[in-house]
Amino acid sequence: MLCFTKEDEARLARGYPHLIELTDDLDPKKAPALAEKAGYDVRLHVGKLRVRFPRAAAPHFVRAARAKEFQDWRRMSAPPSSAFADGSPVSADEAHELVRLTMKVPGCSFNVTHRAFFYVLEELVGTEVVVSATLDALEALPDKRFTSFSPDRKTGDVAYVLGFMFERLPPKPREANEKRLRAVLDRARAVTAKSRSPDYEILCPMEEVVEGWKAARVASKPINTTVPASRYRFATDDLDRMRAALADERTYLDFGYLDVRFVHLLGPSILEVLGKCRPRKEMVQPMFEDLGMIKHPAIATLFLEYVGKPMAKKLPLEWFRAHADWARPILQASRSDKAKAMLASL
Repeated sequence: MLCFTKEDEARLARGYPHLIELTDDLDPKKAPALAEKAGYDVRLHVGKLRVRFPRAAAPHFVRAARAKEFQDWRRMSAPPSSAFADGSPVSADEAHELVRLTMKVPGCSFNVTHRAFFYVLEELVGTEVVVSATLDALEALPDKRFTSFSPDRKTGDVAYVLGFMFERLPPKPREANEKRLRAVLDRARAVTAKSRSPDYEILCPMEEVVEGWKAARVASKPINTTVPASRYRFATDDLDRMRAALADERTYLDFGYLDVRFVHLLGPSILEVLGKCRPRKEMVQPMFEDLGMIKHPAIATLFLEYVGKPMAKKLPLEWFRAHADWARPILQASRSDKAKAMLASL
């Protein structure tokens, strides 16, 4: 088993960490206030709301899609409190409308608040509803959206959200919806072939999701430059090639640490790329949460490096104590001072 628990195995199979899990740990009276903060403060979506969102606040949060301030990629001002007032259940029809409003507004950045909107809505009304609504909105885009606004990353990166949601669908609906996305891609290519200014921020994400290694931006070899590991997230049609690409010195890890999705796809052998692991300060906790699911000595070795580092706080101690019986032989075999200190604290 790759993880310490069957529950985490199941989470990885659903596409973790590219999803939201609803929790029941919030007083409903506090839900509107939290939703309002989540609608503007991107730090929450990097921190405690990154993959878990309070169920009580979820309807309040997704309805902020009706506010022009929420859709503004520049985040010039916060949505009004009234945008978060309604906490009643969200229907499938309303979900379609909220997605349509979100896709209607282009932008240079797909903010984490926008990404969270899709994943929270998915948990409220179901994957098939959100996938259908999103494809409806993509199909309804006028031709000029594929050429006139550059870069429209707010629209293009929705394809990545769809890609992860496709993996949570049964085989037949997945195949049907992938065909719909391919049709949108084909139309966009036909439109941009006649234009001097194709919007690659819309085209490339769709290509990566639909075509895997055939996508131009994925298959091309970088020359005198580096590429993010996330470039290969949907190149699942050749896992050996994916493994080689991640190990390539020209590939860097997004946010400084390995997406646990790659470990799920490729197995423990890909943990060798952890030699590149240098997460930013704000991403240390997510690294421990995600890679900490994996039951492998390489993870223990990695986490041991963070013992005593202020940015990690008590995270290494908490992780080693949570897995003390398993980690003890690994620590005993190590000659490092950090291993000895950790062993003494278990």
